Order: sequence, then C-alpha cells, then structure tokens
Amino acid sequence: MAAPTTASTLGQAPTGPKGAGNAPVLLMLGGFMFSLNTASFTKSVRDTTASWASVDRFGLNDLQFMGLEGESLELDGVLYPHWRGARASLEYLRQMMFEGAPQTMIGPDGFVLGRYVLKELKQEHTLHSSDGNPRQINFTITLSLYDLQNPAIAALGRNLVDGVWQQLRRYAGLSL
Repeated sequence: MAAPTTASTLGQAPTGPKGAGNAPVLLMLGGFMFSLNTASFTKSVRDTTASWASVDRFGLNDLQFMGLEGESLELDGVLYPHWRGARASLEYLRQMMFEGAPQTMIGPDGFVLGRYVLKELKQEHTLHSSDGNPRQINFTITLSLYDLQNPAIAALGRNLVDGVWQQLRRYAGLSL
C-alpha cells in the first residue's frame, strides 16, 4: 500500500493527488497543482478591499486612503472522481489547511501572486452510485492573501522609508 500523501511532502516530486500528470496546470498553491487530474476550478473570484477614512478637511476631498484591508480568492470547481479529478485532492488541500502555513500561489503563466492561506473548503457530494460513492463533488475553496510579494509595492515602500529617513537626517542636521 502506498504511503498517504500529506501536505508536509510539499518539497517532493508531484505524485498522488497533488501532481498534475500530463494535464495543464491552472494554478499552483504551495506544492498542489490545480489541473484536470487533481481539482479543476470552473470559476475564480478575486476580491480586493481598500480602507478609506472620512476626515473633514477645508477645500479638500474628505476621503483619505488608509491602505489595503485584504484580498481573498474564491475557487469553485467540480470533480468527477470516476472520470476526472482526484477525490484525494480535496483531502490534500484540507491537510494543507490544518498545517496553518501560508502557501505561495503561482499563476499558469509563472507569475507569483503572493502567499495565501486556506480559510475555507466546502464540499458537496451528489449523484451517488449504488455503493454510496459520489460521482460528482462540487467544491468551493476560499483563500486569503497573507502577504503581497509584489516587487513594485515593495520598492514603493522602500522608497517611502528612505525618503522619510533622509528628511529626518536633514532636519536633525546630520550629513548624508
């Protein structure tokens, strides 16, 4: 009997429910590859929320940008275990959720989207066969952005800190 695949085997070669085989990879989360052979999603919804505070100011707009509140990604999909998609794929993702560690998400073009955490995994089993196994499994995965790995935003933050530091040094009379 083969050893069960767990989320702690992320660094190993893609085998079992996390490997895409010869199917195109739609998205990667940690070591898990979303594909037709594992768990293929049919819809993705990305939700980004910003925080704005209303501050009364004479002659200026009342709204001030306070930063990003968060970002979430919801993936809806369907598995047909007798044909496409491994039922064990969802259990693998559930194990990944139990580990409680952020996972790097990579798009199909190789672009790193950031590190995400699994917040929720819903499954709906339908069309049961005579032995009780579902022929169709609908699933919804909800992920939240843990941190943003965007070089442009990181550079903007560094430039802002450097600019403030230079102003403080000038104000204090320190040489640059």
